[in-house]
Amino acid sequence: MTVTVRSYCRFCVAHCGLLIDVDDGRVVRAAGDAGHPLSAGYTCAKGRALPGFHHDPDRLDTPMTGRAGPDRRPATWDTVLDDLATRLTAISRDSGPDAIAVFNGSGGGMDAAGALASRRLARALATTSVYSPLTIDAPAKPLVGALVAGQPGLFAAGVAPGATLTVVVGSNPVVSHGHSSGAPNPRARLRELTARGEVWVVDPRRTETAEMATRHLAPRPGTDHVWLAALVNEMLAVADHDALARETTGLAELADCLAPYDLALAGRVCGVAPEDLVALRDALRRHGRFAGLTGTGVTMSRSGTLTQWLMLVLQIVTGSADAPGGTWFNPGFIRSLDRRPWRAGHHRPRPGPPSRPELPRQFGEQPAVALLDEIEEGNVRALLVLGGNLTSCLPDTDRARRALRTAEVVAVADVVHNGTTRPATHLLPCAGQLERADITFLTDQYAPEISAQYTDAVVPPGADRRELWRILADLGERLGRSILPGGVPVAEATADTLFADALRTARCDLETLRAARVVVDPEPATGWVRAGVRERGGWNLAPAELRAAMYLPATAGGLVLLPRRQLRHFNSQLATGPANDASDAVYLNPLDAADLSVGDGDPVTVTSEFGALDAPARLDRRLPRGAVSVPHGFERTNVNRLTSTRTGIDPLTGMPTLSGLPVRVAPRTPGGQR
Repeated sequence: MTVTVRSYCRFCVAHCGLLIDVDDGRVVRAAGDAGHPLSAGYTCAKGRALPGFHHDPDRLDTPMTGRAGPDRRPATWDTVLDDLATRLTAISRDSGPDAIAVFNGSGGGMDAAGALASRRLARALATTSVYSPLTIDAPAKPLVGALVAGQPGLFAAGVAPGATLTVVVGSNPVVSHGHSSGAPNPRARLRELTARGEVWVVDPRRTETAEMATRHLAPRPGTDHVWLAALVNEMLAVADHDALARETTGLAELADCLAPYDLALAGRVCGVAPEDLVALRDALRRHGRFAGLTGTGVTMSRSGTLTQWLMLVLQIVTGSADAPGGTWFNPGFIRSLDRRPWRAGHHRPRPGPPSRPELPRQFGEQPAVALLDEIEEGNVRALLVLGGNLTSCLPDTDRARRALRTAEVVAVADVVHNGTTRPATHLLPCAGQLERADITFLTDQYAPEISAQYTDAVVPPGADRRELWRILADLGERLGRSILPGGVPVAEATADTLFADALRTARCDLETLRAARVVVDPEPATGWVRAGVRERGGWNLAPAELRAAMYLPATAGGLVLLPRRQLRHFNSQLATGPANDASDAVYLNPLDAADLSVGDGDPVTVTSEFGALDAPARLDRRLPRGAVSVPHGFERTNVNRLTSTRTGIDPLTGMPTLSGLPVRVAPRTPGGQR
């Protein structure tokens, strides 16, 4: 008999409502939930692929010890956890707590109870060796929030009521469903925005989102900070300086820093027609306020931190930041930052790990690019990887694989086999998203409304899988550390034990959320950021660190690398699609391909200063000339073979350069000759 169960998708930040059909214990169908207050029946290809993902033949089913090969053996949970605890205890005793590192992957982060337990375990271990994809994705966002507003939890999540102008930079929500701004049913949302005003998309590629927009500008990759600096100057020319003086500090320093940047310079450097920049300036002046949203197309470039800063400055100068008709910042249903005291003091990062002290440790994390150095130098001897695939997410792929093979302990907790499970010494098979209860914890501030969701497990864990929180709590007990709230024994706890504690700051308690499944606060909470900033003395328009980092990019010739997201997978999740899927390819503008004598489907080699990869070519009319795009998340066509953990690292965030890298493309003969 088929039973339909309500749940929500946890592949990306949109968290669309789902109806899951289960027939005799087997998940057979996933469809959109028309009664869901946020997604209203919408779900994308990823959500609909959940049954296949749940029953993937590569699912991890049994705990194992030993690296892939003859040494790997199935074992009981007691055997695996006892051995892991014994080895961690010895390493901590001999080398100190920082010799144990924890990497919290995006898959583990979407598991709320697992993420909460991971934080508690790291604190119990007293290790500062904590890593996540944040520092290889978008560390500019919390840094700019901290420097300009004193609030790292400042995420532009959407469009404030009354907004008639939206500017989207380096983001393609039609495909990605938002970055730190979740967008369930993105096409419907874009149609609504264009019906009531203008939507401008600024992106080198004519993305699916750009094709729905009112206007599209295509600057050269890595130059967004230049046109933004010019627009800030243009808007300062008509701004109310008395009002800015009351609400901000650093106005004179900002003007001095940006003085060289005008529309003519921006047009030359960015490759945008000056009249197009004038039209965008006129739109800003005409509408008065605007909503500004950015994505990984911005944050993965060398200029990502500067672009994020100047986007926020443009919002402040136009009165758009946290104001009706402007950009809306979600305080979080769970975190409820609008109901808590504003952060005092100034942001001061700490030195990074011993092998890379020049990089910053901030917001409770080390920069991920330092992890390989730490392993190679023997500072990190044990690594817990929770829902992440380091061989596809870290720059310098071959080096990552070598480092993982040399670490004494690599314990991987995940749902499916991947490149990181092969060098693992301990495999910990986790319950998947349909086998566990969950709440929208990690992405609390990314929702388009102040909202929270709860789901029960749709089906019980299959095979010998366990929920991640329970694995970590059992490990903690073996290490002599209770990591659950109030010291509750593992045998007496459920995921709700962690949820109830996390919801102490929320707008409702666990019982209310469980009963409702989705709770939406009808009040948009506009004004909370401005009130908090005013309390601390105003927006800091010109932090010294950011002014010192400003630069004018050289006009580069040749091809450059662009990142891209794809509809049918999220990072490395769902990236093992059919062999003829053709999505793991090198995408070229048809005119560039013709210059290279490359046709659609032809094998090519892409080479950077740091490495090379082979893949079939795909012709993409949306790409500008001079750009090469390789999706991330794939093992076979691994774009991180082209990137570096040592060169081009942002000293303010530890972020590697993943966009705008110079590359070369050459045909490859069927026999392998390049």
